[in-house]
Amino acid sequence: MIKFYTNRELAQKFHINLARWKRWSREFLPPDPLGGLQTGYARQYNPNEAFILYLAGHLVGEMKFSITEVRRILSTVHPWLAEHGFLFDFSGGVNSANKDPQSTALFSAYQLIVIPGKQCIGKEASVICLARGVEIAGDRPDSKGRRQCYVELPVGTGANEFRLEDITSYRVLNISVLRRNFLNALKEVPCA
Repeated sequence: MIKFYTNRELAQKFHINLARWKRWSREFLPPDPLGGLQTGYARQYNPNEAFILYLAGHLVGEMKFSITEVRRILSTVHPWLAEHGFLFDFSGGVNSANKDPQSTALFSAYQLIVIPGKQCIGKEASVICLARGVEIAGDRPDSKGRRQCYVELPVGTGANEFRLEDITSYRVLNISVLRRNFLNALKEVPCA
């Protein structure tokens, strides 16, 4: 059975101001088909909608992207998120909510690299995203003596035309950590 959450529940779980959470909902999700200001029904969120809002809020609040840039980023990365197990499967198949998205992959973690629109002049897309897979292997040892290597994968259209060595600046989002934090917050028992 799918668990649905209210605005107040999610705002409390994520320690986000309720008004801010509602604003993100209006900005980044389509209108609620069952609710509205006149109907008296409070909006309810399935885990996918809650994760998309949590991601959008992080992009706006922490990474300082504009609302327009976040909309473009979300439309670009949404298929990639679904394909790589970051969204939940409600079809009755393998439920990605019960497994770590990287458990069956070659990578221990994923990062999303966002190249701002200023560097995409003359290109089809105004925001370019790459996914960086972090694999525990390779040539360079990290601080714990493990070796890590990175594989960059294009996300959406236009990403094939860019190489990170040609870009002056970009922002990196540790999407695996963000999802883990999201799941941990949903599991927390609220204080009464």
